Amino acid sequence: MLNHWSLDNWLTLGSVTISAIFSFLLWQATRRSTKAAEASTKLSQNIEDERKQIKAALRSQLILEIRRQADEMLDFLNAHRRNKVGITETTVLPQTPTVPAYYIAEYFSEEDRILINTAWESYREYVKDFWTSDDLRIGRFNQSKNDDQKAAALHDLQVKFLNISNNLQ
Repeated sequence: MLNHWSLDNWLTLGSVTISAIFSFLLWQATRRSTKAAEASTKLSQNIEDERKQIKAALRSQLILEIRRQADEMLDFLNAHRRNKVGITETTVLPQTPTVPAYYIAEYFSEEDRILINTAWESYREYVKDFWTSDDLRIGRFNQSKNDDQKAAALHDLQVKFLNISNNLQ
């Protein structure tokens, strides 16, 4: 029977065989490509998970630092209300968080940023309003303000820094 095959039959058999080989090779390449894509996806997910873990760890450290500063401010404000600190302490205390603004912008929600920035802005305003003299020197109680105004401003500051200590998570 094989003796009666024409050239067309042999060519058809060869074409089918070559197609089968190429189909097999294409199937193998597709299978390998799928495995590589799955591995790449898994690697990307692992990298993303690690990035999120690092970001969460850094955020936790930043929260601890900002809370520590808020607690330091609360201690200062409590002592200040009792007239246990002078202007020297007022002038050396940082008037902004020591955590860089970039980190606050990157790692905190808008609500947290407002909480943090408002507290320190209020402290700067307090120093300007109550401890900056008419000739713009920090160091003397502004005589145009009275003790009730000072007490109210200190109370407002304490509330803001207490909010940071209690609500920043």
